Amino acid sequence: MAKSKLYQNSEYWENRIAKETWRTYNNVEEQNRDLLRMYEKTSSSIKRELYALAEEAEKTGELTRTQQYRFNKLLGQQGAIFQEIEKLGTSIEKSQTSRMKTAGRAVYKNVMESLGIDNFSFPNKKEMEQMLRSPWHGSFFSERLWNDMGVLERNMNGVINNFIATGKTVTETAVQLSNVMQKSFNVAHRLVRTETINYMNRSALRGYKDAGVKKVQWWAAEDERTCEICGANHKKEYDIDKAPILPCHPGCRCTWLPVIDDTVQKHNEKVYNDIGDIETCSNFDELSLYCSKKYEISIDNSVKELDFDKCKEVVSGIESLFSNFHELKDNLKSISTRKSGVMCCDGTTICFNPTYFVKEYDLATACAEQAKAGWWVKNANISSVGVHEAAHAVEQILIDLNNAYEFDFQKTIAWNDGSEAKEIVRAAVKNIKKTPFGKGKKKTELINSISSYAAKDEQEALAEAFADIYVNKDNANPLSKEIKKLTIERYNKHKGV
Repeated sequence: MAKSKLYQNSEYWENRIAKETWRTYNNVEEQNRDLLRMYEKTSSSIKRELYALAEEAEKTGELTRTQQYRFNKLLGQQGAIFQEIEKLGTSIEKSQTSRMKTAGRAVYKNVMESLGIDNFSFPNKKEMEQMLRSPWHGSFFSERLWNDMGVLERNMNGVINNFIATGKTVTETAVQLSNVMQKSFNVAHRLVRTETINYMNRSALRGYKDAGVKKVQWWAAEDERTCEICGANHKKEYDIDKAPILPCHPGCRCTWLPVIDDTVQKHNEKVYNDIGDIETCSNFDELSLYCSKKYEISIDNSVKELDFDKCKEVVSGIESLFSNFHELKDNLKSISTRKSGVMCCDGTTICFNPTYFVKEYDLATACAEQAKAGWWVKNANISSVGVHEAAHAVEQILIDLNNAYEFDFQKTIAWNDGSEAKEIVRAAVKNIKKTPFGKGKKKTELINSISSYAAKDEQEALAEAFADIYVNKDNANPLSKEIKKLTIERYNKHKGV
């Protein structure tokens, strides 16, 4: 008997909540690249006049009356330099506060949805602001930031005064200025990282409390960067009101997972078992509940304006891939609408084009016509369109599981390039060319034998192969069968199975 999402083990919660938290955290890190640009801009503004003066003095070996005047003037310009530093602090506070708020909302939303809370409201603005102002080891983000800006001002003042008093060379001055700015950047970056994960963890705890969770579990990112302190606390359980503040140190990526008690487990087991199967769904409310409770997939309200029967058929097709690719239930977050193609998929969201899913449009006949023309797979139907889009989501799973893609930007590139699909389809074509069916045939001819749409690119070839097998089963194209076979093999390989 399948279990309710709510009483899975810790490893499940790591995949569902912890990894999603870290993914959100890494996304913020990607955005934080502009922190360095802020420092570089400020540093350039400060250095510009200093370099000009130093270079002139170095050429002549002495200060002219005019140069002396300019140096004296520089003393009065320190206020303007400090204004640049204040601008820097303001920019950091504004941008990072906004990003932390966004990340906190994302974590709260994921926690609530993961715990099966369908209808929830975010904490109000005042409450979110209060969490942001909650101190981490004695002081909060804004206070720490401006303390650091004060240190930067004092250190910069020392460099400037030393430069004027001693006549340092441009090289010496440049090194000093760069060191001061680099040290300040390192401090600011560490602060931003620490406060971001702190706020995300506070948001998670707030979500657990709102969902009725009584106990939480300390969960460390078990990799080569995990320190002894975090490793020793990994899996420790705490009453939610007594949970220590995380992170426990700068650079710590530990987070909290829920501990679900027996009462909650039994309740949600009954809820899950009462869902039935998709055939019992007779309206959008029932279909939404079914997708939410069974797969944690949300259906956007815009979908509810479409033809229910058509949408249900599509969802039935999507569901057929869950048995082979278990992560699809976690990766596929929502079903929505978008005017692109008949349907489309961005890896985590599958969208209906409203043009084709209203009652007035005869989609079944359109599918049959597209199949007859060879544009879609033989015997294509409404359900197979769902299978096609779900297969795109499978490609995203392969990317997420592939350790070769360490960073999010690498995964984005792989998705846009169709890297996983290319590997699979090219290997499948090579294998089929060795069989009687494929002997003597070119790649384009073989892929076209699935459908003309499959020939668009390897991503569509993979998706069409799955649609082909869904509707035609044993009579599906041999290349389609080989593509699905290699996809499953690659999936198991990435999982280490």
